[in-house]
Amino acid sequence: MADCEPPNDFAKFMFQTSTEKSPEELVFHLDHPAFRSGSLEDMQLAYAKKLVCGEHVLLVDQASNVSCKMKLLSVDKHQKLATVGLQASAWVHSQSISERTVPLSWLYGGSPIVIEVGSFPVRLLRREVAFMWPGRCQHVYIKRGVEVLGDDTGLGSILLGLTKGQEFSVNIDGEEYPIKVDIKALALASQSNRHIKW
Repeated sequence: MADCEPPNDFAKFMFQTSTEKSPEELVFHLDHPAFRSGSLEDMQLAYAKKLVCGEHVLLVDQASNVSCKMKLLSVDKHQKLATVGLQASAWVHSQSISERTVPLSWLYGGSPIVIEVGSFPVRLLRREVAFMWPGRCQHVYIKRGVEVLGDDTGLGSILLGLTKGQEFSVNIDGEEYPIKVDIKALALASQSNRHIKW
């Protein structure tokens, strides 16, 4: 991705921390007015209402170039600290609850960018879209024309359809948002990476 200009500072950080990207990876990013300035501070403000204990947050440690999705366990607003833990699914693998206290400024209530493989299924993409959206979402659907895509449809199929002129959209609580291939990013990117925005 070195020869690609990511859409904003947050995306630049995500590209920087995503190492050894496979040729199959796709970048799915949200083109939303709240993120057009490209500043990390504006993105943090856009997601501030989603910093809720028990919900997923994105931990962004720029000092060590680490970013990961975790659960927000507690917040100490006076000390400006938060305790985060691995997602419940990761607890099974680690056989313990891994907790860490971090500065509150390291946390985002969402992320405007997702980097996934082409086989990443729509059922998981819907969750990621809800995490990407700066507000609360009740219902998220991915559609081709008027048809709601099945849970097992992969992100790569969406890209393939877009390049063939098919129309796709994200439906959030009844509002439609078109999915597009980012032609500028495609032109700048290496052949091994593809960009999709909505």
